[in-house]
Amino acid sequence: MSDISCAVCSEPYDAWGVNHGDMLRWEAILFKKGAGCPSCQGIVPNMEPLSELAGIADARETRSLERRLLSDIDEDGDPDLIARLFEDGDNRNRPKWEPPPEEVLWQCTGCKVKVVVDAENDYPDGPLQVPIENRPLAWSGGDKVHASCGSLYAYPQVCETENTATAKAPFTVEDQPYCDACCQTCADCDSVIFSRSELEAGDPYASGSSFMPTGKYHRTDALCIDCYEQLCPECGASPTEECTCTHDGEE
Repeated sequence: MSDISCAVCSEPYDAWGVNHGDMLRWEAILFKKGAGCPSCQGIVPNMEPLSELAGIADARETRSLERRLLSDIDEDGDPDLIARLFEDGDNRNRPKWEPPPEEVLWQCTGCKVKVVVDAENDYPDGPLQVPIENRPLAWSGGDKVHASCGSLYAYPQVCETENTATAKAPFTVEDQPYCDACCQTCADCDSVIFSRSELEAGDPYASGSSFMPTGKYHRTDALCIDCYEQLCPECGASPTEECTCTHDGEE
C-alpha cells in the first residue's frame, strides 16, 4: 500500500501504518481529515498557502497535487474537506490539530473519580472508529485514587497495582454510579454497601449503610444492615458460623 501525504506539510505516511499504530487514534482521524500530522501538528510552514508552498502555478497543477494527496484515502478520510483546502488557499476550512476533549464514560458519585478514554495510549489496529469498550481506559481526577489491595490512596499517591478502569461502574446505589474505592459488597451477601463512612446518610436503614462486626477490622468484613442484625449479639457469629454462646431462654 502506498503512502498518504499530509495535506498541510506533505510529509508522507505509510497508508497501512496510519491505521495500525504509527500514530494515535485521534491523530490518525485528524490526519485523514486534512488537519495536519504529528510532524507539523497542523502548522503550515511559513504560513503560506499550500499552492504557493508546492510551487503551483495553475488550477490543473492544484488538482494534480490534490489527487496525489488523496491517494489511498479510505472511508475514514474526508476528500471533500481536503478538496476545499486547496480551493481555500489559506486553509481556513481545515480542522484544528488538537487532542480531543476528555471522553468521560462515567463518574463516581462518591469520590468524583472519572473513567475516561486514555487518548494518549489509544493506538488503532484497523478501523479508526471502534466501540468504547475496545479502547484503553484510565482513571482521571477525583478525591481519591481507585482502591488497590484493600486500601485507598489519596492523590497524587497512585499504587502501581490499582484496579483496572472499566467501561461501566462496578457498583450503583440508588441508580448512582460508584467506584470500588467507595463501595463494596456485603461480606455475607451481594448487597452493595459503602466502603467510606462519610458517604453514609446517618440512617442505618438507608441504602449503602455498612456495619463492622465486633472483632473485625478490615473493610472487606463489613456487613449490610440485614446481615448485621442476624449476628449473635454476644460473640458476633453469623448464622453460618458456629455460636457457642448461651443465650437467655435457651437450654
